[in-house]
Amino acid sequence: MVVRTRHGQGARLHRHGLARCCEGGLWGFVNLAGERVIAAQYTEAEGFSNGLAAVKVSDDQWRYIDCDGQFAFDGAFSHAGKFSACGLAAAAPGQDQPWGYIDRQGRWAIAPRFYRAWAFTAGGVAPAGASQRKWGLIDNGGHWITPASFEFIYPFNDDAYASFTDSGSDDEPGGYLDPRGVTVIGGKWVSKEMHAGVAVNGDRGFVTADGPLTFPVELRWVREFDDSGYALARTADFAPGPKAIPVATVWGFAQRDGRFVPAPENALEPLTLDGFIPDNESGTPLTPFLMRDGQIALLDSDARTVLHWQREVCAGGECAVLYDHAGTALWRAMPCDSLAVHAPFFVLPPESFLAPVDTFEQIPDFATAMLDDIECRLHELVDSQAGTPRTTISHRLLRVYISEPHNTEYDFLGRVRSGTRGVARERIIAALEQRFGPSDTDPDLAGAGERADSIAWPVQLRQPLKTMHGAKVDANRLWIAIYCDDGSEDADAWFDIWMDCGPSIETLEMASAGTIAEQEDPDDDDDDDEIEDTAEDDALAGTPCEQWIAAVKRRDYAIEEVRAELMDDVLCETALAHGSDALLYLSARWQTPERLASLVRKDVYSAIRIPPACMTAAALALARALYGTDPDWQEADAEASTVPPYLNDYSIRKVWGCLLDYEQCLRAVRERASLASIPRWLRTPELEAIALDNDIGDIRWLEKGDITADLVRQALSDPEANAVRYIPAALLSTEMCLLAVRTEATTLRSMAPELRTAEICAAALEKDRYILHDVPEAVREPAVTRLIDKDLRSSTAIREQRTFSKWHKLRAWIKLFQQDYQGAIADATQALRALPESDDAHYIIAYAFRETGQHDAAAREAFLVLSSDSDYREEFNHNASTAWLHPLARAVRPCAGTQRQAVQADSGRLQERGILPGDGASRELRALLRAGGAAHARAVHRRRARQQHGARLCSGSAAGRGAAGARRTQVLR
Repeated sequence: MVVRTRHGQGARLHRHGLARCCEGGLWGFVNLAGERVIAAQYTEAEGFSNGLAAVKVSDDQWRYIDCDGQFAFDGAFSHAGKFSACGLAAAAPGQDQPWGYIDRQGRWAIAPRFYRAWAFTAGGVAPAGASQRKWGLIDNGGHWITPASFEFIYPFNDDAYASFTDSGSDDEPGGYLDPRGVTVIGGKWVSKEMHAGVAVNGDRGFVTADGPLTFPVELRWVREFDDSGYALARTADFAPGPKAIPVATVWGFAQRDGRFVPAPENALEPLTLDGFIPDNESGTPLTPFLMRDGQIALLDSDARTVLHWQREVCAGGECAVLYDHAGTALWRAMPCDSLAVHAPFFVLPPESFLAPVDTFEQIPDFATAMLDDIECRLHELVDSQAGTPRTTISHRLLRVYISEPHNTEYDFLGRVRSGTRGVARERIIAALEQRFGPSDTDPDLAGAGERADSIAWPVQLRQPLKTMHGAKVDANRLWIAIYCDDGSEDADAWFDIWMDCGPSIETLEMASAGTIAEQEDPDDDDDDDEIEDTAEDDALAGTPCEQWIAAVKRRDYAIEEVRAELMDDVLCETALAHGSDALLYLSARWQTPERLASLVRKDVYSAIRIPPACMTAAALALARALYGTDPDWQEADAEASTVPPYLNDYSIRKVWGCLLDYEQCLRAVRERASLASIPRWLRTPELEAIALDNDIGDIRWLEKGDITADLVRQALSDPEANAVRYIPAALLSTEMCLLAVRTEATTLRSMAPELRTAEICAAALEKDRYILHDVPEAVREPAVTRLIDKDLRSSTAIREQRTFSKWHKLRAWIKLFQQDYQGAIADATQALRALPESDDAHYIIAYAFRETGQHDAAAREAFLVLSSDSDYREEFNHNASTAWLHPLARAVRPCAGTQRQAVQADSGRLQERGILPGDGASRELRALLRAGGAAHARAVHRRRARQQHGARLCSGSAAGRGAAGARRTQVLR
């Protein structure tokens, strides 16, 4: 039962008739009537258990009080657990000291000798740790019942089972133990929480000590059983079996006896808060559902409506009325002007996702406005010929977005939202067909690219273009097109519908009057943009401390990468100069009460920006005293002072840390909340172990002294963790660095320069050669030479006896950057033996020959590059100008001897591949071919057939290059 009081945040009523109550950031106790019995005076407090409660009396001390608020005995402890029915409580005498068990007089019944200890069951069995990763079971005399051989054991639950993990075991990596130490449930994907004797097994199954539960329907999503013996569930959208026949999904309740009870037909979906289904109130087995008529019904485990809320018009406006199943009004709220209708979350109308318009009926008018805009731009292009205005525009019509927390919680939501997007697409098509007629699935829309699912409508220009050229087949035509685009990033997902509007390729060419065709870019190497190399930028002049100060000035989060021996107050204040939110990146040692108070006193905005997880009770009281009347503070404080019923990473990060207790944090971490959202004073080895099990990337938020070699190995084995920069340098051995780059090559850029040795850089390049720009210049050639030697040794081992390797091409690039042109030619020549079709190797040779004045040889290589790819771009610098290739290639004249044979051979090869036309070619193509410009001939031919050329016309060649470069790899220094 929960008591809501006028004193502030209420808490669960315990059997002793007292419940915790938070008032002004401090905790006390109230009785059943909500009356204060023990004044709010403690920064933290646990609930009463067997007549005693633990309360925090100072930063590092807990004591026990009785139901009258008097101290039960004189002892104080750094950690204090609840008293069990056997009369013992787990406790630790000081920070970083072993745990033991005390009796109700505060005497040590079991002397402190455990790494960590949990509460005893009524039968006198408790989990305890001999060390961080060695856990077993003990009796109330402190003797081992089960040897300390498990990686971790959680406290016993109400069903007398204890969850365990044992990653070293292939047979039973996890599961549940009974008080005898016998594994009653085992498996890799068994949940850590159990209710009514049922645990979740995998994403969609349940298991008990008697075995798995089976149901007559296929379940797609399940939540944990509650203490009443049932669980909310959602069925799959297909029938079980090999044919996977689609069926309608149903919400309902999975029962412990294997039954599935569907919700009533008029039930729309479970009630949600911020998109999450809240837990049922303990002892109240009722699940709120949003009904199709807008009412809110509370269903029992058999899906019967026990209570329902209804909005009614009354004197003074509207009010909410609570009815029982017989229709008797039980309670009526005070009237107000109007009541908001609770919106659904899972079943949303497609209109709710539209962006530039409110209804589907408005889309044709929106498209017409886009067409008018494009037509004006085309006429402007014809009249002025000054530059190339953008003649294709795009607008997003609809975005169906799923946030990371929702996508993680509901694995079915992607299919639901994608289906909603599908319905929206059909309605958009219907609206556009009504205005513009039948659609076309193969539009020649300039600049639209190749989109397989594009559907478009042709529209004639209202005023034909005035040009000196004759009209062509598709001239004076615009297109309006729609297409779908899906995406995801960091577990977010979205389903979009875009609308493109622009001219046909022929219309754009006619408007351009030929001024944009086949332009060559100037050879302007000096203007190539360079992407800043952050690793080199960090290597500034000065002492190491000065270098870090400069780094922290640029980005506050760099403070968490500073080595412990270099940290000082100057660095801390430099980071906090960016704002109070930098406090999150400071270790516990530097998050002092004085520093926190200074940030609060600075101004109201500094106080608001303090990370909630860092807000202590004293700092919150100070902020409220200073800014209690400030509207901005009032709004921020009100939001952060509300502890939501459902705690996960999304919701807990918004709550002041001092208002949370350990159990709430533990519940949030089990719902995959990050350690960054958990106040440091509430973190325990148990809680940190769960967080790291969820995401080893949370190693970032551990105190550096708590990071072990085993944790480092786990973190560096996870390609998503990106943990290198947060690991103490002493733990980053050569073995660990090699593990990191072999797992994910991009971790190299997070390593300190002194760690980027030739051996480690070679391993990173072997994984991903495009990491080259993160390899120090002095190490590049030795690293690649290692790869060449390794490759040649492997060929010797299999008796292949090669003297060339594909890695010669990478070393050729390096030598080209070093202006070692002869070395580049030699390595590129070797690379061509391993990679005969390599455009890059031919380009390197052409560049080196040109720089050394061997223009005939350079021309032949340039021709070979363009004969394969007329739009060639440098492999490691897509922004570098390659326009010089074209005039060089045209210098190749098919006059006699080997030159004639080479050009004819290349021309024949291009004809066979369908790139160059035969005897029926146009005059323009034949002229280019006779001039030896095979690559240009191919480019003209492809322009007629591919829509990408329209994109270049549309945006201008220089802008097109810049956009392409921005999407490609970074530029090497």
